[in-house]
Amino acid sequence: MLRATGQDEAAAALEHTELARALGVARLATDDVTHEQAVLEQEAERVAQAHTLAELMVPLLAHRLRAELPALNRSSALPAAPTEPSSPPVTPPARGPAGEVPAVADLIESMLLQQNPRGPRRS
Repeated sequence: MLRATGQDEAAAALEHTELARALGVARLATDDVTHEQAVLEQEAERVAQAHTLAELMVPLLAHRLRAELPALNRSSALPAAPTEPSSPPVTPPARGPAGEVPAVADLIESMLLQQNPRGPRRS
């Protein structure tokens, strides 16, 4: 994922430390190089799919946020009318330290919660 986002130095550092250590432990447990290659290829494919999904979701999220922004500005200027909520309130994605922007996964989960207040399906 780091390489897909242009963070090649961080990816190389992780590859030479954590990944190397984990592969060493795995190689001690089994001597199946073919399985190791298959797992690495499968994970590379999963990262590529996640990156593609993020690229597809960002414009949709931006469009949705732009559409909701005027409504948010209007609602903050007017006093809220007492109404009975039709569904439980959706909590926005948690922000990280110092107001850091939420991750794409958090934004997607927030969208899913708005569509289905019972929560996203877990597989």
